[in-house]
Amino acid sequence: MAPPFGCNLCLMKAMAPKGITPGDIYSSIVPMVLLMRIGLVLVMVFPDMVMFLPRVFL
Repeated sequence: MAPPFGCNLCLMKAMAPKGITPGDIYSSIVPMVLLMRIGLVLVMVFPDMVMFLPRVFL
């Protein structure tokens, strides 16, 4: 589910102003990672959410 965050974080650090630390950049991805984990748990707990449309069209 997760994109390759390492490359993106290095690019963000290179483009960020001088006052932005790597810690600031790493802490900015926490909400995205949490949302992806919540989505993964929802898919694992309720697999019918994902399989509904394939069942309709097959």
